Amino acid sequence: MMSDESYSPGSDLSSNDHQDNLQYSATKKYSRKVSQFKHKLRCSSEADVISMPRNRSYSASDSQDTGRIRYRSRSESKLTSTLTRVKQLQRIEKTAQIIDVEHFQKQLNTAHVCSGARLKFIPDTSAAVGLFHQNSFECSKCHKRTDASNFPPKNPIRSTVQEPNARLYAASAATGIGYEGISTLMASLCLSITTKKHFIQQTHTIHSNLHEFAQKQFQLLINNIRQSANIHDIDSVLNVYVSIDGTWKRRGHISNYGIVFLIHVETGYCIDYEVLSLRCETCDVKKSQLTAKQIESWFKSHKLSCSKNYDGTSKGMEAEGASRIFRRSLSKSLRYKWLVCDGDSSAYDRVKNIYIEQETADEDNTDDDPAQHDNELNTGFQEMISGVTLTAHDRKKMKTDGTIGTTGKSQQPKEAGRVRKTLVDGKPFGGSVGRMTDATMHKMSEMYGLAIRQGADEGQDLGEDEDEIVDRLQKKCLAAFHHLIVHENKEDQHYYCPDGALSWCSYKRDQVINKNEDEIKNKYRLDPVFLELLQKMINDLTSKELLSRCVRGLTQNSNESLNSVVWSILSKSKYHGFSSIQGAAAAASVYFNGGRSSLLEFFQQSGIEINEDLYLNLMAKDEKRIKKAEQIVEQRQILIANKSRQRLQSMQAANDTSEYGSGSFHD
Repeated sequence: MMSDESYSPGSDLSSNDHQDNLQYSATKKYSRKVSQFKHKLRCSSEADVISMPRNRSYSASDSQDTGRIRYRSRSESKLTSTLTRVKQLQRIEKTAQIIDVEHFQKQLNTAHVCSGARLKFIPDTSAAVGLFHQNSFECSKCHKRTDASNFPPKNPIRSTVQEPNARLYAASAATGIGYEGISTLMASLCLSITTKKHFIQQTHTIHSNLHEFAQKQFQLLINNIRQSANIHDIDSVLNVYVSIDGTWKRRGHISNYGIVFLIHVETGYCIDYEVLSLRCETCDVKKSQLTAKQIESWFKSHKLSCSKNYDGTSKGMEAEGASRIFRRSLSKSLRYKWLVCDGDSSAYDRVKNIYIEQETADEDNTDDDPAQHDNELNTGFQEMISGVTLTAHDRKKMKTDGTIGTTGKSQQPKEAGRVRKTLVDGKPFGGSVGRMTDATMHKMSEMYGLAIRQGADEGQDLGEDEDEIVDRLQKKCLAAFHHLIVHENKEDQHYYCPDGALSWCSYKRDQVINKNEDEIKNKYRLDPVFLELLQKMINDLTSKELLSRCVRGLTQNSNESLNSVVWSILSKSKYHGFSSIQGAAAAASVYFNGGRSSLLEFFQQSGIEINEDLYLNLMAKDEKRIKKAEQIVEQRQILIANKSRQRLQSMQAANDTSEYGSGSFHD
């Protein structure tokens, strides 16, 4: 906060006073012209002008020496009057303490007090040790004092983090509430906390401990995964499916920090992550304080703890993080042989040959044929791309490009604009019945994703091999696209749709009961011109090469969920350093794997006793999470059942051939 003199009304000058002083003090022509120009600018923006530096009153000599004008910001102008009013409010001296009742009662029972005397409570109002206070009881007769700290002390008191402060630091690191928020909360409760510097140092220590705790939890999960696969030999490496995705501190590719999470697909556990940083806060501070030679000497000792661990672009963080995670996988006795990633992810290209490179580096220690071994590794490592993930990207492409993927990136903007305005049939691209709309885009993408998920599940349930599942996926995906586009021949339009009375295709159902499909249904499908326009996109999304990567029907939903947990702990709109982001990544992975109650184990390992309220609070959060998940599954089942019932009702109505006529229902 600025000093009182900064907001003194007497330091604000009126416009006339300002002009008089300029005439009096302006001895140089250049200074006078500059002052007149700035005065005109002031008048046009109605801003107050003060021709003095901050925190100093105005004088003619100062004006003559400095020859410059300072413009007050709107924030300063608005806050000045508020601060002046607030300073006149009545304040009271009031402090409060958090007390361990059980400990305090023991001290009270054992305090020294002479016969006929009484105990006097001497509170400790020092804020040097935060929430810990060294109170005392004093005998009114002999004045002997007995220690009565609010919590059990840990010696040495000044150099050891006391229990209430340790709990506060742990809560801050686990919830993401920083010093500013906690200090405001504590001040409103008349509680004192440590200095900001000490608070940040201690929370950084908690973040480091959280990171180490998360790594230990990952190793336990990996051991369980290996045991489930009946792999007990320490030297044996287990091949696993993993999904990987990156998230950034700031939206867009301009972030200084990025996090890459890796999830084991079959169990859904996060088993590794990497935090990348383009800057080091300590280095930035030292650069403004030291010379180049001093920084060079200082950096030698700081290099090992420097938080800048990445040189490159923000966009390349995901690929770099994936590379680091894959390179250390063998040290954990795992090989990430199959990868689930975004359709536009650069991670796959970066990691697809990592194991080959590692084996090549160690080929002198083996007798295998390197060429044959590399070929085996290359063919064994496959990219698994989620159909749903691809659908999301294609849906975005539909909304941003009127050609819906029929033109490449090299297409000129003017050509794309003409395509969006009118098509070959002379009608606009969208906006009316039979044209492309947001609802049609959404339906097309949803049907495509559903086709992949259902096709993969059906193929696996029937025990089909990969080629048979790919054929099934291709047919279902082609049906999803062609069903929504009107063809000249209806048989061609519904060629890929499933047959039978239980088919989701109304045309196929009507064929069973020898009834023509209602023509009004085609009214809400895309006009025939879109068949040629979307053909390239349809070919790309239904190619066997692409669908072979979707045989397992995997998605990145788990990664997206984990990313959201991180930024629920730390807000993207506020500044956070490397330590905070690494701690948030650790906390998010712990929450994601084992729930909030996993913090109880961390607290216990950190020497913090688990009290009943903390236990009940964290357990309630996990129970709420379980209940919500059960509700989502139940709602999904209800939705599926409702759709099946509606389909049966529609079929029964279609099979009812009785017609109403005069006297039809009379004997």
